[in-house]
Amino acid sequence: MGITLDFGLTIVTSKQSSIWAWQSYPHSEAGLCDKPGDSRIPSSTNGYFTLRPLIISNLAANRETRIHSLAEPCEKRCFIQAYVHKLKRKPCVDETPTGRRLTGISPHKDAEFSRQEAGISKTRGSSAVTSVTSDHSIIYCIENHGNCRNASSEGLKAQNFLGVWRRVTMSIPFDYFYLSRTRLQIVSNCTKYIWCCVHNSERIFQSYENMASKIYDFVVFGAAGFAGYHVALTMAKNCGSHSWAVAGRNIEKLDSILKKISIHTENENVRNIDKIEADCQNIDSLRNMASKAKVLLNCVGPYRFFGEPVVKACIDNGASYVDISGEPIFLERVALLYDELAKNQNCYIISACGFDSIPCEMGVSFVRKNFHGTLNSVEVYHQVSAPNGVTINFGTLKSAIYGVANEHELKDIRKSLSLKNHKSQPKLKPKVPLRGNLFYNPDIKAWCLPFLGADNSVLRRSMTYEYENNDKRPIQTQVYMSFSNVLTCLAFIFFGAVFMVLCKFRFGRYLFENYPQYMTFGLFTKNGPSDLQLKTTTFKTTIMGKGWANRNLKADENLDTEPEDKITCVVKGGELGYVATSAMMVASALTLLDDKEKLPKPGVLTPASAFSETNLVETLNKMGVTFESL
Repeated sequence: MGITLDFGLTIVTSKQSSIWAWQSYPHSEAGLCDKPGDSRIPSSTNGYFTLRPLIISNLAANRETRIHSLAEPCEKRCFIQAYVHKLKRKPCVDETPTGRRLTGISPHKDAEFSRQEAGISKTRGSSAVTSVTSDHSIIYCIENHGNCRNASSEGLKAQNFLGVWRRVTMSIPFDYFYLSRTRLQIVSNCTKYIWCCVHNSERIFQSYENMASKIYDFVVFGAAGFAGYHVALTMAKNCGSHSWAVAGRNIEKLDSILKKISIHTENENVRNIDKIEADCQNIDSLRNMASKAKVLLNCVGPYRFFGEPVVKACIDNGASYVDISGEPIFLERVALLYDELAKNQNCYIISACGFDSIPCEMGVSFVRKNFHGTLNSVEVYHQVSAPNGVTINFGTLKSAIYGVANEHELKDIRKSLSLKNHKSQPKLKPKVPLRGNLFYNPDIKAWCLPFLGADNSVLRRSMTYEYENNDKRPIQTQVYMSFSNVLTCLAFIFFGAVFMVLCKFRFGRYLFENYPQYMTFGLFTKNGPSDLQLKTTTFKTTIMGKGWANRNLKADENLDTEPEDKITCVVKGGELGYVATSAMMVASALTLLDDKEKLPKPGVLTPASAFSETNLVETLNKMGVTFESL
């Protein structure tokens, strides 16, 4: 492998890393390559290694270190190796003079090997291996060029998905490095295959992905639908320098949507946004779409029918995912089936990023942060102001129809989820009693009913997550919807009872699906709300908490005294179903990329579990969904 005057490695290290570096020569030529009098290279050799006496320790995060070759006069077949180390123990590695194959790792017996054929195409970076490692893992990798003449001009590039980059500026036969999550991308057209070994790792996952095609920060799937249009419109207004595209079954409809958005935003560039053809009935099209996105915004519902294939495609292709589902069966089924897979692929799968359940989730998180002590309970009250009436798109009704019809499935899913929990939930005292089905709350001056949406389900999962992962005391929560007069409440109770009964039968579901406007007295239509309704409707969510100020209780600690300290937070926004929901969804997607360093470990997460430590609330405030502590 011929060397040049700038032959070497550039390494970007993480905090407190150490670097061992050495220069290697073929055994028969090692003596010829020594440079007498140069203290940086010892004149003696050890086999076919000439070691650099260089150890750099306790490096700062993202520090870039250049290791140069010191054998320029030789012009022999030499290469440099570097070992970035942050471990309690050091690996022992057997080498070959050519550096083309890994002969063994000794004395550690827990190493595993995987040979991944590259499947080379004309596009550089067309194949790669992803290795998911645990803390203190090491990855060993060899790129084999075979007899390719251009092998020395290109090489192997490693990318840490958590934001720390290590760059190799040459073609190296053998290489060590430590990263917590590593992407190995082949950038040589002639590479035949790469060998990878993940050492000291709890999890090993290796797959092919097309990183060269990850060309969009965001892809809005279902942009031609009613909700998808508003999400795409909001994305066009708030994406900044991020790249994005729209996806759907019909390219002509997507063209029409982009034209409409360009007129609305007075931005002609929107017409040129890329379009991707994708259909939930075509798995290959979903994989193609997911392979091009860093974050996928899924607006195609009902999610019970169409959500799971999209989630799977995202995980398989290393894309993070957000949606606006309010369907507890779908939410908890995805958490049950895909959490471990998402962790292995370093993906964030976050549902309920619309009105279900951002105001509730982030509102409770906001209250918790602003209460100086320990919260025991929280009550959430949703209110809607609609001077020109309320109309909801039919898609929301269809989700509710099949959610009620199949609610029996939820019991089995929750039972399975409870078995996965590593810690049993503590018994909290004093226990907050449930309010009645209809009551008047003088604090908000409204009549209230239990909320039938997904908020309670999502909050329960968030509290479990915080207890298991962050050792925080769970908060007892209840969610209600509130109305200005009791007659509206009674009408809602009557409609809810009829709806719950009819949805249990096929004929009842047929009536609601085919005649939604008549069956719901105009509340649900296939046309959705009018422009006037979108402009004039607003929502207000009041979160009222009780606890013990200046007392920081342990996760399973209780007090005999009743909590007397209170805190109230109010979340306000525009029309809840589409205007505010689209802002919440886009803000969630932006946060996944812009606040990566503040995110928890990947997996299937609730909004609060994912975003409680990020700047999502600040982003929402700028986009018209405001949080205020009273």
